[in-house]
Amino acid sequence: DGLSGAIPIEGFLGLQLAMVGLVLLALLAGTEAAAPLRMTAWAGLGCYSFLPVCILLFTAAPGPLERMLRRGTALLHRVRIVKDADGASERALSALEEYRRSLMAFRRRPALVAAVLGLSLVYRCAMSVMPWAVLRAMGVDTPLLSCAGQVLLIQAASAVIPTPGNAGAAEASFYAVFSALSPSAAFWAMLFWRLGSCYGWLLCGGVSCVGKALTDRHSPDPVTEGAAAQFIDAYFPHVDGVVKTVHAYGEHLPDSAVLCPGRGESWEKDAPYRVVRVPMLPVPGCCYGVPLPGLSLRARRCLRRSGFGVFHAHSPFVMGRFALRMGKRLGVPVIATFHSKYYDDFLARFRSRRAAKLLTRYVVRFYERADEVWACSAATADTLRSYGYRGEIRVMDNGVEPVSRREDGELRTLALRRFDIPSDRPVLLFVGQLIWQKNLRLILDTCALLKRRGFRFTLLAAGEGPDGEAIRRYARSLGLEEVRFLGQVRDRSMLRGLYLSGDLLFFPSLYDNAPLVLREAAREGLPALLARGSNAAECVRDGWNGYLEAPEAVRMADRIRDVFSSEDRKTVGERARGTIPVPWTEIARRVDRAYGELSPRYKRKFPEETQAAG
Repeated sequence: DGLSGAIPIEGFLGLQLAMVGLVLLALLAGTEAAAPLRMTAWAGLGCYSFLPVCILLFTAAPGPLERMLRRGTALLHRVRIVKDADGASERALSALEEYRRSLMAFRRRPALVAAVLGLSLVYRCAMSVMPWAVLRAMGVDTPLLSCAGQVLLIQAASAVIPTPGNAGAAEASFYAVFSALSPSAAFWAMLFWRLGSCYGWLLCGGVSCVGKALTDRHSPDPVTEGAAAQFIDAYFPHVDGVVKTVHAYGEHLPDSAVLCPGRGESWEKDAPYRVVRVPMLPVPGCCYGVPLPGLSLRARRCLRRSGFGVFHAHSPFVMGRFALRMGKRLGVPVIATFHSKYYDDFLARFRSRRAAKLLTRYVVRFYERADEVWACSAATADTLRSYGYRGEIRVMDNGVEPVSRREDGELRTLALRRFDIPSDRPVLLFVGQLIWQKNLRLILDTCALLKRRGFRFTLLAAGEGPDGEAIRRYARSLGLEEVRFLGQVRDRSMLRGLYLSGDLLFFPSLYDNAPLVLREAAREGLPALLARGSNAAECVRDGWNGYLEAPEAVRMADRIRDVFSSEDRKTVGERARGTIPVPWTEIARRVDRAYGELSPRYKRKFPEETQAAG
């Protein structure tokens, strides 16, 4: 985010505003054009103005525009144009919020704003005079301003036709500009114009990409020798606890590299660690794909040239097994972390205990081949042992990012306004993937029971997942207007504000092992209600730094009422803040020390005295 995200947004707004200004000037100056073209140009002017005006209005006064947007999506839902009104509203508001936060980065940079607007105006002017230059080159004497004005009106009018039709409309309309030429000359004029305004840019981009690929092929690998390579089967933009863990390893051990499938993200070039993407085969109907690391020459070259000291696999599937093969070939030790309850995943996917047991055994064989096995909690290690693993397991906890408490009030206010959180009733919070394995049915059944008992509350569910639509349907079938699905909250500051705005984290998952959401909530002083006996509850003492209850709707509903009828909830939250979260900096020291113990080739990132102090 920040300035890097604000620059393309400011560039887009600059181009749109420059176009609006030039078209308005051409219309008011009385540029010669047919009446239908002028009328359509006025409509196109509205199209060009709509999104910039919405962004600027949301930046200046988000409240009124948010209410208008919600009413508009509700209307579209009633006429069956939009299926999920709440989801559509939240996605639109999330995009506008990203624009707003990005533009705030320009508040103290007026010179940069002026430069972007000025260059946008120059670009639009150059594009509008290009047909005139083509005509002049072909020997046609035509007035510059009149020709440029007609071009602007045609571009504005073509915006009325939805993409991709507007591109064809623009090309057809430009025959009016080149009408003074013969048919054969008009063809070449059109071709030269498109080369200058579109195809030339694509050609330059292609040449640049080929040149970069050839340069990268012979350039040295930037990863420091003796670093660690992390292997994971899914990475950003997909987000879950394992992705966050690997990202934290990369940030706090910045010489690392992350090997993962998918396409690159814009933030990767500025990341303190290297991200090496491998090809991925999409799976229809699934949010995951199948990585194809064996087809990636770039990944193999990176592993061979960089002299890594440790390979760390965070999945027992394709990327983890690729790490095992390359580790054996290159003589690099492999650590494998057990993150998830794979038996539960297989059972939910295939609905066959026999198939789940066979696939779980396949997973256990992977961990038996690793040089060292880690688990994210003692309870998670017990789960792996219950699968049949008999080797040693090192427990390596998950951590949280330290934060400044000075921002708490502002972030809470922003979240209250952004998510329209009521202040006259308890706010329950769920954060995580929308999958049935996380006990979402128990959460909704508990909410339905609380509603029948007359307990006033709001539950906010932040996250998305493959079962999201089915979970929303189930909530609607129970008549739970008190439950609101916020979608995935990618903005970390806004997620912090959400934790600060809640009164209780309701997370009765029997599936999670050492959930980061529990640690993030505890960092903000938000106590959690968990399922008694679950792996997630390992670090919680009932009634002291959190709450534990049997995973039954009646028992959970009774416990929620008891929590809000007592006066020690905030005290429990403060104890959670002091006992549950561990900073990632401390976890990184432990990881660094463990890497060094396993591999003599691994180069330590923390001084020995710092490690000893930790």
